[in-house]
Amino acid sequence: MRVTSQIPAFTKKTALTIGNFDGVHLGHIQLINKLVQNALEQDLISVVVTFKPHPFEFFNPEKRLPRITGLDEMADILKSHGIKYLIQLNFDSAMASLTPESFWKTILLDRFQPAYIVVGQEHLFGKARTGTPEKLAEMAANSEVQVDIEPQLLVDGDRVSSTRIRKLICDGHISEARKLLGHGLLYSGVVQRGEGRGKKLGFPTANLYLPDRILPSPGVYLSETTLDNKRYRSVSYIGKSPTFNGEKLWLETHIIGVKSNLYRKRIVVDIREWIRSEKRYSSQADLVRQMEQDLLWVKSVVFSDCEQERMLP
Repeated sequence: MRVTSQIPAFTKKTALTIGNFDGVHLGHIQLINKLVQNALEQDLISVVVTFKPHPFEFFNPEKRLPRITGLDEMADILKSHGIKYLIQLNFDSAMASLTPESFWKTILLDRFQPAYIVVGQEHLFGKARTGTPEKLAEMAANSEVQVDIEPQLLVDGDRVSSTRIRKLICDGHISEARKLLGHGLLYSGVVQRGEGRGKKLGFPTANLYLPDRILPSPGVYLSETTLDNKRYRSVSYIGKSPTFNGEKLWLETHIIGVKSNLYRKRIVVDIREWIRSEKRYSSQADLVRQMEQDLLWVKSVVFSDCEQERMLP
């Protein structure tokens, strides 16, 4: 799959969908699967179009919208579902000022050569968000482009949305968030150098600093980490290390069975289950005893057969 911020010169018709796709949750996957199905049936190039910055942040520069997924995680998930292109367009004042008609004609029709488009029933586009799915379908019909409008996906009586999932993550409801995502709660990045405390305490960690991502509340979590295409059971800590008066919020992961230096290696951490809340300890010895208990619990967790087969050690 190709990831780019520039629209390629498509010489073949495309099937596309448009949105922010933060989390690539079950509602998004419903669109993606329909997109890929139609692309295969009609011999089209499957394309997902998203924006940077998020339009909410563009119109509210004083506010920060932490992401459920970064670009790498989004790309990995979309690739696994068969998407061929992920195009992240720059959302600037010129883009924001385009009327629905101009966005359709100058961006979608002229640049993407679409034969098929699928959007959700709440999709809005164009200046002041005045373009609706029905308006898009009406304009597209004049150019013989098929538009499908997908209904909202409901789970447990409520619609699946990125906003709902962000709240679940913040509140520590990891299993519920994973259920709505339809995949893991994933954090990927290149391991950064920390303070080296974990190694000194006998629990070396791979550290990720993720200021643009939404993280669960500070605490210790059961996790699964992918390193060099192998998956390992792990225990992750999210927090500022209050025992040592830390200031930055880190995701620190102890990967069971891995003793090599992971500095500058790329890892993917899947947060699976809450273990305990963050706590300030009166001594390093008390902290080590608690970490030993956390590790024993993680090692005792029984995974399903398919998970056990793919996981080390």
